[in-house]
Amino acid sequence: MVELIGKFGIGLNPPSYHEIREKYLKMEVNKIDEMLQEFKDKWKRLGSDKVFEMLDEMVEKVGEENVVQVVTDNAANYKAAGQRLME
Repeated sequence: MVELIGKFGIGLNPPSYHEIREKYLKMEVNKIDEMLQEFKDKWKRLGSDKVFEMLDEMVEKVGEENVVQVVTDNAANYKAAGQRLME
């Protein structure tokens, strides 16, 4: 990056704080969201298995008789894992 700045020369105007914070940050967030979309689709199916394993492990650790309530996110994988845990 520094080499490219040097090649451009003295007239380079760097992006403003606002451009970096708004424009470029939003561009990066959108790019990452696009990359994650394929994984998010899998999380709905496969994520509940992992969440179930983690919840089940905790219930076993504290003892089923000591569990009064499990509070989770409202995401589909947590709902599915909670349903399996209750079964």
